[in-house]
Amino acid sequence: MNETRLRTIEQIEQFLSASEEIEFLAHGDDSDRYEHISHVLKRFDYPHLSKRERGVLRVYLQRTTGYSRAQVTRLVTQWHGNRLAAVPLKKRYPFA
Repeated sequence: MNETRLRTIEQIEQFLSASEEIEFLAHGDDSDRYEHISHVLKRFDYPHLSKRERGVLRVYLQRTTGYSRAQVTRLVTQWHGNRLAAVPLKKRYPFA
């Protein structure tokens, strides 16, 4: 799915309201979905969004990844702690 045209939270809200009847199927394995979550969170600068905007983004991620609300919340928390990164910190900074 090419969702790069969605640039604002308002566009995400419109997408969600227009696609209520559409059921998304999870495409790819977990690593592909983790990468999708990371890209979306980076693109929208998730830590600097308001609480309402973060909620909209979480609902969007639930709908597009097929994960539950609790799982998306866990993955966002892991991303925020840099544990969902493509290359985790312990691999980027090996011990001397």
